[in-house]
Amino acid sequence: MKTWINVSVLFIVASSCVFIAIKTLKYLQFVAEQRRIERSRAIELGQEPPRDKMWDALTCIAIGGVVPVSGFFFGWLTTTDHPATTEPVWNTVTAVGIIAVFFGTMLALGILHEPTPKPDKTAKKSRNAKRLNADYDPEFDQTSDIGI
Repeated sequence: MKTWINVSVLFIVASSCVFIAIKTLKYLQFVAEQRRIERSRAIELGQEPPRDKMWDALTCIAIGGVVPVSGFFFGWLTTTDHPATTEPVWNTVTAVGIIAVFFGTMLALGILHEPTPKPDKTAKKSRNAKRLNADYDPEFDQTSDIGI
């Protein structure tokens, strides 16, 4: 009797995990499809397609935060195993940490805070505006009473 209860609980947990995995994959597929549609629409309208800056932010966090923390962790592990090498290890770890924080900050300032491009005043009008202006002839205006 006890084994049937364990098997049924295991079946319920496994089927719940499979259900959650399927729903998660369907949601990720939906999100990817929405991003593709948004990107296609932006390209169609002649705008710059949207960028996902999540990976840029994660790269900055990894370089500026994870590298120094992991360096100090491994420096601590090294000095506990080999106490004679304390000074060179901590000097190296400190230099790597300072460099990583500096370049992580520079990367974040360069990537995440990109200046927004200013509109070009010398740019031509859209194709529709040119076509509408070129096709207009007041002598053959059929929408007003002037030409009658």
